[in-house]
Amino acid sequence: MLTRREFVTTAAGLSLSGIGLSSAATRASREPRFVLVLLRGGMDGLSAVVPYGDPAYAARRGKLAIAAPGQRDGAFRLDDVFGLHPKLSALGAMFQRGELSVIPAVANAYHTRSHFDAQNVLDLGLSRPHAAHDGWLNRALALLPHRTDKPNFAMSLGHAMPLVLQGAQPVSSWSPDRHPDPDEDTWQRLLKLYERDAFLHGQLAQAIDAQAMVGGSATAMKARRRDASALFRAAGSLLARADGPRLIVLEVHGWDTHAQQGAASGRLANQFGRLSMGLATLAKGAGDAWSQTVGLAVSEFGRTVNVNGTGGTDHGTAGAGLIFGGGVRGGQIIGEWPGLAEAALVDGRDLRPSIDVREVFLGVLADHFVVDADRLAADVFRDRALRPVPNLVRRGA
Repeated sequence: MLTRREFVTTAAGLSLSGIGLSSAATRASREPRFVLVLLRGGMDGLSAVVPYGDPAYAARRGKLAIAAPGQRDGAFRLDDVFGLHPKLSALGAMFQRGELSVIPAVANAYHTRSHFDAQNVLDLGLSRPHAAHDGWLNRALALLPHRTDKPNFAMSLGHAMPLVLQGAQPVSSWSPDRHPDPDEDTWQRLLKLYERDAFLHGQLAQAIDAQAMVGGSATAMKARRRDASALFRAAGSLLARADGPRLIVLEVHGWDTHAQQGAASGRLANQFGRLSMGLATLAKGAGDAWSQTVGLAVSEFGRTVNVNGTGGTDHGTAGAGLIFGGGVRGGQIIGEWPGLAEAALVDGRDLRPSIDVREVFLGVLADHFVVDADRLAADVFRDRALRPVPNLVRRGA
């Protein structure tokens, strides 16, 4: 039993300790956070960021075209040219609050229609595939002034450590309690394994095409939804913790829409709905730390402008990128719009990029973490010619 004096002394000590903890938590909430969302499979940027004001858009997109704002199932209006897919309306609200900007035509420096090479280049942050063994975000950790030696400063969420975080710097990971279903990367690796066996390669290719036509099994799709929801929820909670990570990477699969893509509804629309809900969940879960958070959602490439014979789109060049967070200088359409006229397209079929995605990464890291851009370009992206895209974040927010 405590005496009265012992109780008062102990209570006073706890009170002072609590003040210290509160002060530490307040300082931690003001530290910059960064979230990288990798949209694996090649997201159709023309459906995400809809150029409804482009004179060629409706005719080129055909049955995949999203109606203009104000019409039934119309896009969420951003300005006189661009809107968001109607299933991304929660992100539209972020845009209006100044917590989201969009990049309608962004791509890797190395243009390829191969998932393997495009994802490798995206993760390496270099101008050609397989030119290194460590990812650009891991290399960047050594230059960040807020970094500590704690392995949870940077964390991946998901079933595997993505290449972008692999390297010499310590990182950690978290995974939901579930074994992953085969994704597009796995199927493509199997195809490559059997490419010299005409029979097995043909049978496997037919099976993959059939699965794409129906969008996968109901069980697999429900599992992917649960996983994505858990990852975004976990990301928000981790960002909010005073002792949590400051950089988070998560992967969202299922963007390879070769068949039955859909327009305002359907397979891709459902993906957009999950992404929109996921980012809204992350924002809510981050709490006060949201004001210090800057995130990027990018894919390895975009998709073809025209519809293919199975109601989908094929691998393309430029796609759309999203910059989100309370630390973003939002409400912007970033980069010049190359247009969808025949003469403007790459190979007569793809949207032409106006921004190198590495310059977006460079702009965010330089301003959000206050790091010398020239050093980042040289040491992280190994290209001194790169220039950061300016005014992406509220510096010193």
